[in-house]
Amino acid sequence: MPGELNGESVIFLKVTPGYVEKAISNAKGKPNVTQVEPVFGRHDVAVRGNFRDLAELHRLQATLGSDFVRGFQAYPAVQEYVKIRPNGQPVSSWILIRTNDPQRVASEIKKVPGIEGLIGTVGNFDLLARFGAEQQDALMQTVLRKIQTISGVKATETLPAFSTQF
Repeated sequence: MPGELNGESVIFLKVTPGYVEKAISNAKGKPNVTQVEPVFGRHDVAVRGNFRDLAELHRLQATLGSDFVRGFQAYPAVQEYVKIRPNGQPVSSWILIRTNDPQRVASEIKKVPGIEGLIGTVGNFDLLARFGAEQQDALMQTVLRKIQTISGVKATETLPAFSTQF
């Protein structure tokens, strides 16, 4: 089926300052949404969900639009390399990866300790990795020494994620 997705897709939201909690509560409970969490970086909120196809993903994206959501970046799951597990570590992040060889880089990233999920996607980045660790230093060391040194990795962007009770 054209546009069929495989695994949990991620939509990052850019939100007007002061409205992160409202954006999170708005996204929770929407059809197919599995997790919503604040992140730091150029985005403010990460929305994870299981969508059958791009049309279903775009329908959710349209329902998330509001006067306080200033922008979206959707990363549809076209290939699920490692199923995203629930956050079990005190430090978590999303690592967005641009590469010239997604299959080979994904096979190397799967071996990195702390990888909680990995999807192949389309857009500005080719892979999205979910990483968890006991300490912030482990996140930095993993990105700098393990992920960025894999042959074929052209760029990374790390978005720290935070569990919340919003």
